[in-house]
Amino acid sequence: MEAGGWTLNAKGGKFVEGTDDVRYKKLDDGSLMACQINWANTSSPVAELLNAELPSNLAKIGIKLNSEQVNFPKMQKHLLAPIGSEDRKKYNMYVLATGFSIISPYWYYYSPDPSYRSYNQVQIKDADLYALTLKMKATKPGDKKTWYKLFGELQLKLNDLMPSIPLYSDQYHLFYNTKVKNLNMSSLVSFGRAVVYAVKD
Repeated sequence: MEAGGWTLNAKGGKFVEGTDDVRYKKLDDGSLMACQINWANTSSPVAELLNAELPSNLAKIGIKLNSEQVNFPKMQKHLLAPIGSEDRKKYNMYVLATGFSIISPYWYYYSPDPSYRSYNQVQIKDADLYALTLKMKATKPGDKKTWYKLFGELQLKLNDLMPSIPLYSDQYHLFYNTKVKNLNMSSLVSFGRAVVYAVKD
């Protein structure tokens, strides 16, 4: 927090843990910006759990969490609004699930090129991060050792920059009747595609 400049209190003095509630940092124009997260969430067991746990834990380190329950269409409106618009900037945090692409083009996700901004959803511009993704892109097909090494370096870099923070992860399990035959799934063929060709024994 201190390395990021969040060292002041609401009056511009030094932030004192246990005395001051919210950390602030001074911007280039001299104004103070509060260390706060505007969170849009829907009514769900996960959101309820996070609402019970996050505010008090964040408060311990000087971060204020502004939680607002919204319906899903409103959440989508802000999440998918044009980058830089007021709608897009209103919230900093959402509770949504995500799946992982079969192919993850990290050189798209973290590109500083404005043409890729729809892929770069966290809107980060970091030359070292982008250079690392280009090394991944240049990995020869089948060279898993190099890919895994670079992927590990990417994760360390992302943890250092923290453009986004996963709150939890889970696993999915698919169960189906043994009478179902020809259900051939792989890393490239998902259940939704494989089941089209499945037959009942």
